[in-house]
Amino acid sequence: QQQQKSQPQQQSQQQQKQEQKPPQKQQQKQQQEQQPAVAAKPKEAPTPTPTPTPPTPPASAAKQHAPPPASASAPATPSSGKDSGKGQKKERSAEQIKEQGNEMYRLGRFKEATALYSEAIEKDGGKTAAHFGNRAAAHLALCQFRAALADATAAIERDPVLVKNFVRAAKACLGLGLFDQAKAHLKQALEMSRAG
Repeated sequence: QQQQKSQPQQQSQQQQKQEQKPPQKQQQKQQQEQQPAVAAKPKEAPTPTPTPTPPTPPASAAKQHAPPPASASAPATPSSGKDSGKGQKKERSAEQIKEQGNEMYRLGRFKEATALYSEAIEKDGGKTAAHFGNRAAAHLALCQFRAALADATAAIERDPVLVKNFVRAAKACLGLGLFDQAKAHLKQALEMSRAG
């Protein structure tokens, strides 16, 4: 029985000795227990490095490579459903060309406007007074008084009741120093405005 009693005493003494183990062994044991927990942690995604942005070109370089304004391109036309599939350029009407010229005129691009009005005149065979009148206005803006007078006269021949064509003719005459003719055109413009 003493042996049996001594065995539990020995076991309790061994437990006490284990508890009194030096702290280094306990720390190693704790570290070993914690290592699997650390390994189980999900890895954090590496933070992406920012990609360098290219330097912005100076404003003058940007202007040189800027596309032409949208108004300079031909306006879209409704498709007729008869596309040949060959990528042919759709033909613009004289009215569309004139509208493009009007946009250039509004932008102060008078040379381009003059060229577009000339294209519209050629397209419709010189039948429309408005094309000549608009080109006369563009010529006046460029101080091309002889060309302006010729176009204003052509516009008056095609539409003798439109007052602004007489005014354009008068301005062209003033630019050329033809004061009597300018007076005559203004007199006609006045009569037309009273009649209309």
